[in-house]
Amino acid sequence: MIAMPRRRGQEAAYQQVAQGLRAQIDAGQLMPGMPLPTEPALEAQFGVSRITVRRAVQVLRDEGRVETRHGSGSFVRATLPKRRLTMDRYLPGRQAAVAGATIDREFDLVEADGAVADMLQVDAGTAVLRRSLVYRLNMAPQQLSTSYLPAALVDGTPLADPAHEPWETWTIEQLAALGVRVTAVEESVHGRRPTADEIRTLTIPGSDPVQSISRRMLAGDRPVEAAVDIVIPADRVVLDYRIELPQ
Repeated sequence: MIAMPRRRGQEAAYQQVAQGLRAQIDAGQLMPGMPLPTEPALEAQFGVSRITVRRAVQVLRDEGRVETRHGSGSFVRATLPKRRLTMDRYLPGRQAAVAGATIDREFDLVEADGAVADMLQVDAGTAVLRRSLVYRLNMAPQQLSTSYLPAALVDGTPLADPAHEPWETWTIEQLAALGVRVTAVEESVHGRRPTADEIRTLTIPGSDPVQSISRRMLAGDRPVEAAVDIVIPADRVVLDYRIELPQ
């Protein structure tokens, strides 16, 4: 095992322990999914107190290298592959099916609140179809999405029925089937801490940030879809954008 690294100046003991555990993880001595040694074992290995061990583990937890499961201890976190989301993902033919991908979906008819009404440019209280989705890859949750469509636009169509919605296509193609041609997509992206529901559904530590994307689809000047919140763990996504400059 890799022991306590040599002291460097006034570096705190817990930081040295954290560095020692990082070295073990990087060297493959502690593999993803493996439990960390017990607190007494770490105390003996590094010659420090239990408080120092706990502070060191907290550092690694904050970095996303370690996760602590209630009643089970701390484990090395697996590094998941990142998805790349590019500007051209809304173009026809770019949203191919992914092997092992599934979607949990729940639809309900609600009244547009202020934020939804502003995005769809309708009066507050207007009936809208809310679609709450959980995207999974090999059963592991990857992304949450809550979007809204004007009820007057989709009522009585397959888009309003989760049992018959044409999931082999995507929202732009689905709207096209109704004769609605999406001509523009607006997005706003920001990072934040996850909510309690997001932590539970995405099975992520509360210390992990998420990327939150709000999106609006327009047909000409008319908004036809508003995704108020698309939530993806920040360590699982890279957002790529290209900006064309005037010549």
